[in-house]
Amino acid sequence: MLLFDEVNGELCLNAEAESKGIQPGIFGLLVAYTYVTEVSSRCALHCQGIGFTAASSDFLASIAANEDVWSECTEALMSQIVGKSWP
Repeated sequence: MLLFDEVNGELCLNAEAESKGIQPGIFGLLVAYTYVTEVSSRCALHCQGIGFTAASSDFLASIAANEDVWSECTEALMSQIVGKSWP
């Protein structure tokens, strides 16, 4: 299922996504992501991933110097991290 359409050169949620209650996050729409689950040399199973959003590098650079905004953005990113305990 595609969640967004291109409108005037920008990504926008389509009607199907909106009907499911999907909302863009603080950095816009999550366009793509990838992750890998691996075991470290000390046998710790963990996952590493990266998400690609509609946020531009210019936008991120513009907020980097503002401590309050950067803290809010960091908190939003950290809230997206999900952990799982392994037996």
